Amino acid sequence: QAGFTCIQPNGYVADNTDLCDGDVNKTDPGACGCGVADVATTWYADTDADGLGDPNDSQAGFTCNQPLGYVADNTDLCPGVPGTVGSACDDGDPNTIGDVIDANCNCAGTPVGPICTGNEIAVVINTDASPGDITWEVRTEGGALLASGTPANANSTNTENVCLGSTPEVACYKFQLFDSFGDGIANGGWELRSSNGKLILRDDFASGSMSPANPQASLGYGSAHSFCLPLGPANIAATECGIFNNGQGNKVYCNKVTGATQYQFEFSDPDAGFIRRIVRSTYYVHFWDMVTSPLVPGVHYFARVRTNVAGPVASAHWGSGCETGLSPLVPCTQLIPFPNYGHSCNETRAFNPPTNNSFIYATPIPGATQYEFRIYNTNEGYDQTFLRNTYILQLKWNNDVAPKLVNGSTYNVAVSVKLGGTWSTGCTGACTITIDNNGGNGFASMEQTGFGEATLWPNPVRDGQVNLSINGLRNADQSINVDVQDIYGKQVFAQEFGNSGERFSTILQLPSDLASGVYMVNITVNGERTVHRLSIVR
Repeated sequence: QAGFTCIQPNGYVADNTDLCDGDVNKTDPGACGCGVADVATTWYADTDADGLGDPNDSQAGFTCNQPLGYVADNTDLCPGVPGTVGSACDDGDPNTIGDVIDANCNCAGTPVGPICTGNEIAVVINTDASPGDITWEVRTEGGALLASGTPANANSTNTENVCLGSTPEVACYKFQLFDSFGDGIANGGWELRSSNGKLILRDDFASGSMSPANPQASLGYGSAHSFCLPLGPANIAATECGIFNNGQGNKVYCNKVTGATQYQFEFSDPDAGFIRRIVRSTYYVHFWDMVTSPLVPGVHYFARVRTNVAGPVASAHWGSGCETGLSPLVPCTQLIPFPNYGHSCNETRAFNPPTNNSFIYATPIPGATQYEFRIYNTNEGYDQTFLRNTYILQLKWNNDVAPKLVNGSTYNVAVSVKLGGTWSTGCTGACTITIDNNGGNGFASMEQTGFGEATLWPNPVRDGQVNLSINGLRNADQSINVDVQDIYGKQVFAQEFGNSGERFSTILQLPSDLASGVYMVNITVNGERTVHRLSIVR
């Protein structure tokens, strides 16, 4: 060293890293003419050719070139097998996973149990504080027990993969749950899933000693939850799942199955043993389509669907499903606000006219089973309620039914509706009707026909829902046909109805893909026909 100086001495540098400088005071690593091999390297034998040297093997010593069969490290703790402790390997056992070389240089994995050769499902139970009260069973369609179990952990999700044994790959099964204490699962529930994770069935088992309940709410449900594997090709769309504020006009969709002409939708309350099925030619269904046995607002239903793509619908397998439901709030309604059609809020009407054609109309609520019309005038002390199974109230009764409406007086009208067994509540406001028996304003229809008065509204229509009302029908029983054609005469909608009595009313649900324009509505009653124009605006 030249010693400290502020000025760099001529011929000196600030480091001392050169191992081949000829300085006898440093240790030189042998011949420094090897170029890149200026640093000494100890090479270890690689007996198993895995790129790792064994420190117990002989060393080759320093050399400028890597000897054949040697490597520069000594990390191989298991020279007898390729790799070292912790390296991935394959022990050849299909019933193990995560195979690695252990501390004894043996390849070993974690057992996973036998491989299921038949159908397999996952039984998932979200338990409460008493999981031992719950048991479940899976049986064949004929009743033979295939599997059973009890969840082990409290207040948690317990999942058990169940191999359904040597049953055929195409088979149907029955599933039941039992609670020995009789109070179900508090804030929990159960579900069945396929081996690839698709949801087969689900419910909460909130109370009771068994699921489904005994007796079942629907006779057709059966004493157990039925399912078939493999699942069918039609699955409820993910966008429909977990929606519990649907209105009657909302649709439930599944995927479109090529070749299918029938889709059977099922809405069930599994724990109660309730089932409601409906067949449609489209891959969706409206809630209002279920007029008889309508779904109850506020109940969570499990929805699934099957098709006739591989044979009759009745023998097809259901696809995967999910839960959905109607809003627990029943919508409010009121008299129809269409004054141009002569049956609306704040209009003048006759009472008990000779023609019997004085009616007031509430705005229809799809799926509603009853309408309650309250007519009142506080100053006159008049307050009467009329219950009807339709949204139409004929202003015709005698004093044996209720006091008559007085000519020249104005009355308030409030309307409540019953939907799924629940009446609308919290509805405010009322319309008025003024009684004029002097011919000031009678019933105005779109066109007088040979069989009565036919009315379509609204017109134009934007959402495809058209109200049709026919009054003054002469025959006791009628066959009513509705045929809608475009301006080229192509039929775009047709429906047939049966009716008894002097009045008929319904809601026409026109196809959602109809273009804007003018359409001709042909209405035929017992062979007599009338034609109306209907405008569609999108």
